[in-house]
Amino acid sequence: MVRVLRQTIGLSPAEFLMQYRMEEAARWLLNTDASIEKIALSVGFQNIYYFSTSFKKYTGIAPTKYRQNAASQPD
Repeated sequence: MVRVLRQTIGLSPAEFLMQYRMEEAARWLLNTDASIEKIALSVGFQNIYYFSTSFKKYTGIAPTKYRQNAASQPD
């Protein structure tokens, strides 16, 4: 199963799951006023610090900055 997933989408199951979680978190950050903690829990992280570190590693920017940057972008 792992081999098929990697051949199909180019990611391991763990990488796919992390990508999915980060994309969902980004959507939550852009489209809701939910707290970072609530977002972290809703995308499957038990630890907000681990979530923040993972989000920054994935996007290059901390969750709070990501939300602030999006809010300052003109429509």
